[in-house]
Amino acid sequence: MHEETREEMIARWERMGSMSPNCHGCRDRYDSSLKPSEVFAPSHQPSQRCESGKQPHCTCDVCF
Repeated sequence: MHEETREEMIARWERMGSMSPNCHGCRDRYDSSLKPSEVFAPSHQPSQRCESGKQPHCTCDVCF
């Protein structure tokens, strides 16, 4: 089975709304040489059950 490359993972996460190239908060994932899943940071898209206003990169207990 094909292991997903960093570029493929970024493209997939962008399609899913988990990363956005226009978001300052996503820069840690874009600027890293690691795969996005290897960078410890909250997702761009908050959980549907967010307890804190559903802002990008929310760190409430549900989202983070």
